[in-house]
Amino acid sequence: MEDPSKQPIIGRSFEEARSNIDISGINRYNPTQVAQLEYVVQLMISETKYDKDILMTLLKLYQLNPHLYNEKYVCLVLLKTMTNFPRNDFALAKYLLEADKVNSLEVRRVISIGALLESCNFVKFWRLLNGRSKPLDSSDESFSQSNDIKQIVESIKGFKEAIRNYACQVISVTYQRIYKQNLVMLLGDIDDKELAFYVSHFRWRKVEDEDVYFIQNHEDTIKSRNIEEKLQFEQMSSTSLSTAASSSFTEGDEIGKMFDILRAFISRRNDQDTTIRKLRTIVDGSSKNASLLFDVLVALQPEFDEERKRKEENDVEIRRFLEQLGKEILPSEVLSLELNALGAEEQATRSRIVKSKTRIYYKQLKFNLLREESEGYAKLITELLHPSSKSDEMILTVDCLIGQFNLDPNRVVDIILECFEYAPNEYQRFVRLIRDFNVDQKDLFSILALKFIFCQRAEYTPMSLYRLSSILAQENLIDILAVFNLATPTQKEAIEDCKTLAELIRVRSVRAETISSSGVCLKKIFCAEIKKYRLKINF
Repeated sequence: MEDPSKQPIIGRSFEEARSNIDISGINRYNPTQVAQLEYVVQLMISETKYDKDILMTLLKLYQLNPHLYNEKYVCLVLLKTMTNFPRNDFALAKYLLEADKVNSLEVRRVISIGALLESCNFVKFWRLLNGRSKPLDSSDESFSQSNDIKQIVESIKGFKEAIRNYACQVISVTYQRIYKQNLVMLLGDIDDKELAFYVSHFRWRKVEDEDVYFIQNHEDTIKSRNIEEKLQFEQMSSTSLSTAASSSFTEGDEIGKMFDILRAFISRRNDQDTTIRKLRTIVDGSSKNASLLFDVLVALQPEFDEERKRKEENDVEIRRFLEQLGKEILPSEVLSLELNALGAEEQATRSRIVKSKTRIYYKQLKFNLLREESEGYAKLITELLHPSSKSDEMILTVDCLIGQFNLDPNRVVDIILECFEYAPNEYQRFVRLIRDFNVDQKDLFSILALKFIFCQRAEYTPMSLYRLSSILAQENLIDILAVFNLATPTQKEAIEDCKTLAELIRVRSVRAETISSSGVCLKKIFCAEIKKYRLKINF
């Protein structure tokens, strides 16, 4: 009887082939399905589809049946999981490989590519892909030729487009404004036409008369994690619930239209009358759209304020527009909420609202401790201590790591100083990084002061910390006078100590002359007393 795994596989499309394999029941890890799964993976790649279960099942079968191991498909699976970043499919796929399999050259190359993308090091990835990197500059010595990574990536259809989408997601959660030059570097030196596509797709906006793109105001789009608030009103009818559910599908489209119309007015593509007319058409379509319009105006307030600050005539025009909008479109009762109609008790509802706001606005969104986001901080330290990292690329990577892993920027600065202290020979690179990071001088000094406090408690201050402080002061990154102001003893204490010491020496000298001055060395006495009053740094 012929081996089932060697039989022809029925199904010319990915969907058809997937329906002919069973990976949900007891037959999931049947070794006879390996050939079928490999065939489905080929279709998945050619049709730019994705199925996590199929990919992980194939790797698990290789793990359970070492004699069926196929390095070619392992590399394809790893590359395919990278197209699903920022999800952790790639990390899961790596852990399904045996240690001896990971050490092969081809697998190490693929894992090196994934490590770059996991660390949000998009600039270095595109540089390697485009053949503009020397072997010594790469993150892995396995890329001996400039076109090695290009040949590997081209085996996956749509790989570059998927990585650009991943980069755009990271940019959206990281930046509020970004220069065009940096944006092009992160997206792989794309041309203006491709850039316009991504700007439109992710709803970014080019700032007028500036080479800068406005991404979004993150303070108005706060999304806390693991929050689920269930407000139950017992007297609410099922009819109203079903109506609300059906109407929610259209609210997103209406909000998107309002954003486009108002941003067209901000960028001067539409005049005031045209904007009012378009908004009135949307608001008249549904009674709920007036409330949605108010929410959109609140979200766009920073953009309106930014435009008003640029020119005085813009301020006058925007004021007139908002006044006309309030008179003609937004009713005065747009924010009123008839809780009695919903059957809600006022005190209970107020309590729920307070709890919801507390969770949304005060829940931790940035991780300060290393144990809270060990992966993000580990990648940050690795990038900072990498000898071939250039400062212009490093700042973009650090920014992306902050956005992708929700790292606390103050903690990031602290780690930058730690790495700076560890590698003082790279001071030029770190000084430029700190300048590009736009750290406030007072904030940088406060972080440095905390380091001295920690050392003071341990009663030992390493010379490397003094060296770091001197370099920062020399580069005008901190105020040296602020350091002296916190040094001890103070001027008043130093004067008092000097008087006390002088009096003590005078008394001892008198006694020495009275008894015998032949064997007493006043210089030794003076030096011994001086040692008791050594200058210390006290923060």
